[in-house]
Amino acid sequence: MRGFSEAEKEQIRQKLFEVGCELFGTYGLKKTGIREIARAVGISQGAFYLFFPSKEALYFAILEREEEKIKTRLLETAMKEESSGFERVKNLLLEGLKLVYENKIVRRLYMEKEYMPKFPLELLENHNKRDLYDLTPLVDAWAREGIIRPEKPELIAGMIRAFFLLPIHQREIGKDVFSETMEKLAESIALYLTTGAEKGEAHRD
Repeated sequence: MRGFSEAEKEQIRQKLFEVGCELFGTYGLKKTGIREIARAVGISQGAFYLFFPSKEALYFAILEREEEKIKTRLLETAMKEESSGFERVKNLLLEGLKLVYENKIVRRLYMEKEYMPKFPLELLENHNKRDLYDLTPLVDAWAREGIIRPEKPELIAGMIRAFFLLPIHQREIGKDVFSETMEKLAESIALYLTTGAEKGEAHRD
């Protein structure tokens, strides 16, 4: 097996992300094999292991990248919004749900019960520290500005996490009422976080 230059390694790694995102998003983790990924990238199956120890490791790296994209977009949008506190929190939750649905990789995990292997505990712990629900910079900024009431960051993160995990139970909730249910839950969370805030409307008329 010939060696790769640094430039080639970077190109291959980027291609692995692109191909992996497409295949995992279309077929899922369980039905996507290293052979298919390597063939689409144009490298041997053996060369794949120069970049990732397993297909699960590639999947996890892609998932983290895609979650970071969603989080960055959410934060940028929320920081610019100038509506009432109630509307800001509600819109943040509903926009986040929309972005999750539009992303094939993240949607499979949060909405379609994607098969997930047992990842190393250290890897999961590191991921949890910077996961999709960690909107601490935004929460801190809104609390300082009096947009939301002071509350434990862990509690707010837990509320956001619970909201985004509910789509996994869409069938049990009922597909016919799922969208309306999520909107009402977003309003309830927004009402709780903004009632008693120092400025702005606490809720809609």
